[in-house]
Amino acid sequence: MDQNCQLLPYRKNDIICLIEKDDNEPDEHFNERSHFITKQKPQNEAEYEKAVTFSYVFINNKYLHCEYDAAVMNQLKSMIDK
Repeated sequence: MDQNCQLLPYRKNDIICLIEKDDNEPDEHFNERSHFITKQKPQNEAEYEKAVTFSYVFINNKYLHCEYDAAVMNQLKSMIDK
């Protein structure tokens, strides 16, 4: 774990994940990322890591209006629509 992060539990329905929150990350972004991650219902470490990665893509797209290549945006859309 990065020394500038906190590891916090997040629960959504029957899914509980421990999610790293960056010290400078706004609570709103952390809560939305956490919701995004748990919505993916990761079943193993690889799925969890993919959900974490795409949670940052989601936040960057939503708040900073970042655009990514078509494959990434299509994957993001399918994850949002879950």
